[in-house]
Amino acid sequence: MDAKIKILVIEDDLGSRESLADMLEILDYDVAMCIDGLEGVRYLENNVCDLIISDIMMPKMNGFEFVLHVRKQMKNLTVPILMLSAHTLLKAKLQILENGGNDFLDKPFRTRDLVVKITAILKASAYTNHFDEDTIFIKKVKLIFEQNRFFKSKNTDISNVFSEAMDMSPKAFIDQLEEISGLPFNEFVLRFKLEQAKIMIETGYGNLAEISDKCGFEVLEEFKEAYQKHFECEL
Repeated sequence: MDAKIKILVIEDDLGSRESLADMLEILDYDVAMCIDGLEGVRYLENNVCDLIISDIMMPKMNGFEFVLHVRKQMKNLTVPILMLSAHTLLKAKLQILENGGNDFLDKPFRTRDLVVKITAILKASAYTNHFDEDTIFIKKVKLIFEQNRFFKSKNTDISNVFSEAMDMSPKAFIDQLEEISGLPFNEFVLRFKLEQAKIMIETGYGNLAEISDKCGFEVLEEFKEAYQKHFECEL
């Protein structure tokens, strides 16, 4: 029998901590709990885990400080960290990604949203160098897409959104993204949406119409056609 995936939950609110732990245990994860970043650091001194889920606003040591501290420890360099966010500004989130965080899940969230995030983060962590500049850049891009609901509205000026968030000119941003990903901008966007949709389908997130909408597609048939062409499968 394979060992269960071990997840460390760091959350100062008792109700939220126990609720999250219950969700994870129902999903068959092995769960450890700490009440703040400082206790989390002490736990990691003598224990290992496969994933850390941490709140940001906590006493004694907050999420920002926790990520910095954890990434200074060699044995924790590759452990993925999912941050729980409530009203955290995008700029602050981008800074956490620079410091070694992996992704965010905004509160309040449903179990299915948690499942999608955990699935994606564990899948990516197997080959992720958290401090590689190109990796950080792509993580930032994906976060901005998610925070803007995948730019579903065609009236949104995408280049200006990225320019403001990443302190780059629209042209510089597009050039860097295409250089790192090896893809034209529109193709990168499409692939990212489809990869998110694939995880949602595999984890039973919802029906195709709901997933299509969640991933920023305006027309269901266009989503199905693009998905089937990219993954060479039937929906």
